[in-house]
Amino acid sequence: MSNTAALATLDYAGQVARVLRSKAKTEKFVAEQSKLQAETLKVGRGRMLTPLSIGFAGMAAFFGPVPPSSNCSDVTTAW
Repeated sequence: MSNTAALATLDYAGQVARVLRSKAKTEKFVAEQSKLQAETLKVGRGRMLTPLSIGFAGMAAFFGPVPPSSNCSDVTTAW
């Protein structure tokens, strides 16, 4: 009788250990999934903003800095 009780206890302990391992693996998987989703969002935003930044950089290179007009009386620095 006591032998059967000991086997049942070991069986429950094994099941509990298996459930705890499964839970730990699931938590690790969910953390990895969240990290990958955040990275995907970041890459998507970068992909959208890249053409805009290229366009603004091209406009800045084409037009260059605009010098102040020579007839302004409030300009104190000389270019």
